Amino acid sequence: MTLTATDVRYILAGRGSAVYDRLTGEAGSPDLSGVLSVQIGRETERLNLDWLHRRVEGSSLFRLPTAGMVAGTIEEVAGGCVVSRGMYRAKADGFLVVPDLGTLVVEAKHVSEGRVAGQIQAEYLPQLFVTMHVCGARLGVLSVFYGLARHTAYFVAWDEAYWASIEREVRAFLAHLELGIRPDGEEEPVIGRLTLPAVHTNLKGLQKCLVTA
Repeated sequence: MTLTATDVRYILAGRGSAVYDRLTGEAGSPDLSGVLSVQIGRETERLNLDWLHRRVEGSSLFRLPTAGMVAGTIEEVAGGCVVSRGMYRAKADGFLVVPDLGTLVVEAKHVSEGRVAGQIQAEYLPQLFVTMHVCGARLGVLSVFYGLARHTAYFVAWDEAYWASIEREVRAFLAHLELGIRPDGEEEPVIGRLTLPAVHTNLKGLQKCLVTA
């Protein structure tokens, strides 16, 4: 049984019933071809990565990992990179290599202009952390377009306490699978209760955090 990074995001967002239905065969994978926000995100992913690369001076951007860059099993799918490790599987949008810092796994998102930064971090950092886990990466960046007017990069370092809280919720979901009890579909989102890792909007903040850790 394999959980994708998106599955984990859904579980923590109170949408575990949809993941349960897919894993038990009650429902197929959702058809996202008609979901406008998803398609916009796919179409702007390349621009998102290029924009991040442009903003981080001296960095190198890779869509696919080079030898030794990730720890998990790599599968190239439609020009992208899917990495598996243990029971998790995740699509890595890109890899940003920064001199004197190392490799950061990139999660690219395009959201509506009115979304609040704290909500975006709470919703998508679990997905980024699963991708960091399968890649064996200690650093990551959530690169976000807000509408058509703003780009913000949220830099994070691996946080064991945050990962443990994610895995605790995953185990609770897996208990539903083992017992054959479907989540009721009205679960309270967990993401609002988790203590987020330190989030930095520039590399200097991340570097300072790593030095003092």
